[in-house]
Amino acid sequence: MFDTVPERPAGPAKEFADLKNAFVDSALQQPGNAVMEVYDWAMNTHTPKLEIVEPPKDNTLGAQLGNIAGQAVNIYLLSRVFSAGTGIQSVGAAENALRFGTAGFAHGGLFQSTADQPGNFLLNRAANGLIEGATWSVIGGTASTLTHLSKPMLNNGFVANVTAGGLGGITNAEFDAAVNHRRLATGDELKRGVLTYAATGAITGGLNWRSHSAAMFKSQELSPHLVNRYTTH
Repeated sequence: MFDTVPERPAGPAKEFADLKNAFVDSALQQPGNAVMEVYDWAMNTHTPKLEIVEPPKDNTLGAQLGNIAGQAVNIYLLSRVFSAGTGIQSVGAAENALRFGTAGFAHGGLFQSTADQPGNFLLNRAANGLIEGATWSVIGGTASTLTHLSKPMLNNGFVANVTAGGLGGITNAEFDAAVNHRRLATGDELKRGVLTYAATGAITGGLNWRSHSAAMFKSQELSPHLVNRYTTH
C-alpha cells in the first residue's frame, strides 16, 4: 500500500536498495511463495519458501514504489496472457474491463498469500481474487472509456490511467472492507487505496503503451496520434 508519508526519511542508496528489493519481492518472491502455498495445500506438503531477497524492513518511499511497480508488472503480464490465450483484444471498455478484471482475479487468487488468514483456504483465495478482479475491472474499463472521450484533459492517456486507478483504489478499499471486515472502508483506507492504485494504473498503462507502440513500429503504422494515447486500452 502507498502511504502519504514514509515512516522515516532515507538516503538515496537506501531508497534505491529498498526499491530494488521491494520490486523483486513483489514481482517474483511473493507470487512464487503464494503459488507454492496452493501446491502445498493441494499436495499436503511443506515446500521451503523462496528467499531471493530480503524485503525492506522500513516503509520508505522506495519500498512503496517497488511494491507498486512489482504488482503493476504482474497485472500487465497476466493481461497479455489473457489476450494471447483468448484472442480478445482491448477494443472497447467492456473488453478492457474483462481483460484486466480477469488479470486481477488471477493475481489476487494465485499471487497473493493467504498463509496468515484464518478460515477456509479456497474461500480466502476466492475473496482475494474477487477484490482484485473488481478493482482491475474498474481500472481497465474506466481507462478505456476516459481515453475515448472528446474532453482533451480526460482523453490524455496518463490522466485517464491515474483517474481510473484512483477509482479502482476506491473499489479495492470498499470491496476489501465489505468482504473481509463486513463494513464500509474508512477514510484512511480509501486514501491509501486511491494513492496505491493511481500509481499502479499509471505504471501498467505505461507498460501497455510501450507494448502497443513497439508492435506498431514493427508494422510501420505508428502515428503521432498514438504516441499521445498512453493508456491501458
